[in-house]
Amino acid sequence: MITQEMFPPIGLDPDDDEYGDSRLFSIWVVWKGRGKYAVQKFPNDKYGSQLSRAGNWSDWAPEPFRRHQYRFTYDEACTWAEKLRGTLNVNGKTYAQVQEWRAGK
Repeated sequence: MITQEMFPPIGLDPDDDEYGDSRLFSIWVVWKGRGKYAVQKFPNDKYGSQLSRAGNWSDWAPEPFRRHQYRFTYDEACTWAEKLRGTLNVNGKTYAQVQEWRAGK
């Protein structure tokens, strides 16, 4: 059973991550029990941003609500993670925008 899987932005190699970007810009699929997974911004953040079944990020919701509206099968979670990879903003920039900025320095 897979307990967590990272979906980094295209072009980011987590094994060659000089700046620690993989943790910040990756989407994570995290096992939550009972055969269900969450799509999260950070892997070990119990109450951090999770994706709802409607496709919206939420920073907090009551646990009973999370069990229904924020849980997916593994395949559903991976589909969402693949679709959203590269879209996370950190300080208002995506990973691609940060790379452009670094290249221009």
